[in-house]
Amino acid sequence: FFPIDPEIPPARIRYMLEDSGASLLVTESAYQASLSDIYKGIFIDIEKDIDPGVKKERPDSVNDGDSLAYIIYTSGTTGAPKGVQLEHCNLVNYVSWFVSEAELAESDKSVLLSSFAFDLGYTGLFPVLLAGGELHIVPKETYTEPDRLCRYINEKAITYIKLTPSLFHTIVQTQSFALSK
Repeated sequence: FFPIDPEIPPARIRYMLEDSGASLLVTESAYQASLSDIYKGIFIDIEKDIDPGVKKERPDSVNDGDSLAYIIYTSGTTGAPKGVQLEHCNLVNYVSWFVSEAELAESDKSVLLSSFAFDLGYTGLFPVLLAGGELHIVPKETYTEPDRLCRYINEKAITYIKLTPSLFHTIVQTQSFALSK
């Protein structure tokens, strides 16, 4: 898979879709109309085409360690964005190491503090899931407002977060953090 942040410019989305050769796009109704002008492949609307009440059999895995797990695009600050391809073995090795090092368990709860389409998101996304824990995906307005984020962390009893030192510093300076002590 390769994630696309819907907030990036349409020209960048078009470039990434063309460059990747994506043949299937999973999206939401709110984005499908704007994407239909730049993507001519198959759309699956997660709000209309997937019934969460219907249990489907899990397909057989056709992957091995050398199979492609995901593609993430660079920022493109030095020119055109480049798709970086990561194989399953790379992802599994990193995530397994991280789960062990951080001692993550099924009882852990984490919250994604960046876009799912950003590389920091992956290191926050996969470890807690591999450990069998709980992953919270919150709106951007929550993870970009430190007081709101701190309240969310307290209310949901989040036990593990992956964040930058600057965001950590910002969170511990909030009134919500001071009140939670």
